[in-house]
Amino acid sequence: MSIITVHNKTIQLKIVYYGPEDSGKTSSIKSIGQAYHGDSQSDIISLKTKEGNTLFFDFLPVDMKTIDGYRVRTLLYTIPGHVKYDVTRKLVLNGVDAIVFVADSRAVCRQANKKSLEQLKDSLSQQNKDLTDIPLVMQYNKSDLSDQGIPLLSFETLEIDLNQITKAPAYKTSSAIGNNILAVFRKITSMALADAHKNLADQAPQ
Repeated sequence: MSIITVHNKTIQLKIVYYGPEDSGKTSSIKSIGQAYHGDSQSDIISLKTKEGNTLFFDFLPVDMKTIDGYRVRTLLYTIPGHVKYDVTRKLVLNGVDAIVFVADSRAVCRQANKKSLEQLKDSLSQQNKDLTDIPLVMQYNKSDLSDQGIPLLSFETLEIDLNQITKAPAYKTSSAIGNNILAVFRKITSMALADAHKNLADQAPQ
């Protein structure tokens, strides 16, 4: 649930970019950082393994507009894709307000996408949460690789594999060139804000 602080009128949202290893989660965060902070990436905190992959999370605070006089701050996190960091993934999901599932559109990653989604559902269920109850956007990444002759899964196949139950908004993206990355971010933020607005109304004196 979003953190609403009445005395200083702030709303803090936690959005997690989740998906299989090397699907483009970190590059998506960096693309958003570039859009909001220009060349300065000082607000992105990255912890790396010796192989260069994200170990815990990439964290980027983005100050947004206000709603009902409340200043909104969005905290973006990514999770490590490798299965050996399962405990870390669960910790990062704690207190999540919204999720962007970043799938890898390469045909060879079909099973990895499905396995990652099942792991997400399992991690949420251990926190007594269901994916259908949380704002969710599906990001089908690496769509630009078709220009290189790399076999990709079709949008329809990805929808069947990953989005039959949730029916979440879905976008074809390329984090490498920034295509649709901000569209995904704006959509998930608007969905999280709608939930926060409802929570704010519930907390209002009757």
